[in-house]
Amino acid sequence: MSGVLDRKNAWMGWQTNYLSLGNGELLFYKNKTDSYCCFRVSLFSLSVPVKDCFCHRTRQITLTTNTTTNSPNAGFFGTSFGAELLATPTTVTLFCPSEKELKDWEDALCETQEVIRKLAEEASLIIPVFFSDSTFGRVKVDKYTTAEMVWQTMCNASNIPNESRDCFFVWVIGRQIQLLLNADDNIIDVFQKWEDVEQEYLGARQSHVRFVFRQSYGNTLAQELKFFDKASVGIFYRDSVFHYLSGHFVLSEDSYAYISAIITQLNHGDWHQDFNYMAILPIIAPFHAIQNRKPSTLVSKIADNHHLLKGKKINERKIQLKLLEVLREQKSYGSTFFRAEDELKNRRTALWQQGQFGSCILGINKYGLHFTDVVIEKCESYRHEQIVQWAFHHPQHIWFEMEQEGEERNCEIIYKSKFASLIVAYMQELSPKWEVTREDFFVESD
Repeated sequence: MSGVLDRKNAWMGWQTNYLSLGNGELLFYKNKTDSYCCFRVSLFSLSVPVKDCFCHRTRQITLTTNTTTNSPNAGFFGTSFGAELLATPTTVTLFCPSEKELKDWEDALCETQEVIRKLAEEASLIIPVFFSDSTFGRVKVDKYTTAEMVWQTMCNASNIPNESRDCFFVWVIGRQIQLLLNADDNIIDVFQKWEDVEQEYLGARQSHVRFVFRQSYGNTLAQELKFFDKASVGIFYRDSVFHYLSGHFVLSEDSYAYISAIITQLNHGDWHQDFNYMAILPIIAPFHAIQNRKPSTLVSKIADNHHLLKGKKINERKIQLKLLEVLREQKSYGSTFFRAEDELKNRRTALWQQGQFGSCILGINKYGLHFTDVVIEKCESYRHEQIVQWAFHHPQHIWFEMEQEGEERNCEIIYKSKFASLIVAYMQELSPKWEVTREDFFVESD
């Protein structure tokens, strides 16, 4: 079969004008005689049923996919599925030269998609499940696989002892959204319905999603401190480094240098005279730590700390615990973090002078709530007991009244976030005694 690709949607500059159907895929070629496949689209990845892709009035076929790949080895359930999870959605529009050819396409695609549907019911596939440092394990899943099954597989593969397994679980994470899965969530359903989740929280579909095995948000520090085995400490370390480099902690300059030196030692080896710290600074220190001080001063301190580790037989678990020891002193350690904006920024006084647009990082853990402004490197933390009352105003605003230590007057805070409803869900989960007590609070319009 042949067709003409809409030039407005031409992929990567190719002017594709020939395509074929086989093995459950549409293969797009530069021309009929060229054996090189520009790209291919699995019918399994279509966002809508094939029958809804046809417009007989205009003789157009519009195919929108969740995933794309240009790998010549990428089959229906091929080894490239992990790459497809991270791919970018694509829409192509085809024009058929005649009504008959359009009808032929419709019959062929519908028949093929039905075959694929039946195959999918019996098939299994291999997906990558990532750790926080982007390393990953491969897990075989099928239509019956739940998040708990993936959790068990990852725990077994990572040699995590039974007593510490409850500290970890499977998350599904997009470009901006992070969700802790429920034990009975079906993995295939989660992947296929991810666009709906993005539409709910972001008002747009991005379809960048991965499954991540990391700490559960309900952990307490007391729970973690019970476990010193290599596997558990390794995951605590990976998660902590991820949050550190993501800018979720505010530390002293000496602490930045110390932690960055540990990361350097474990990832890049021993200190030597010609070590180029400036070249790796963005991947061993958070952006705000570099931006807010003279890089050469920070590099000098990192080098001094790194030098102290040289020449010793490094016990990896021991040095990981040293990094954890520093970060566990932070009240926000173990939080789930969200981007938010302080709606009262221009009406509040002193000590909280946030950056542009009042943007901040809001963290939630068993301790309480944490509001971090990385521009001025300040974090304010409130215990659960200090929250007098709070309210959720659909769709994006959360209002808090907080007790302030050493102050007679309470503090009022209003935050705006695309993830307000998700933040509220985490808050209710961590402290069910909280109740929404005020629904009609005032928020100034932008």
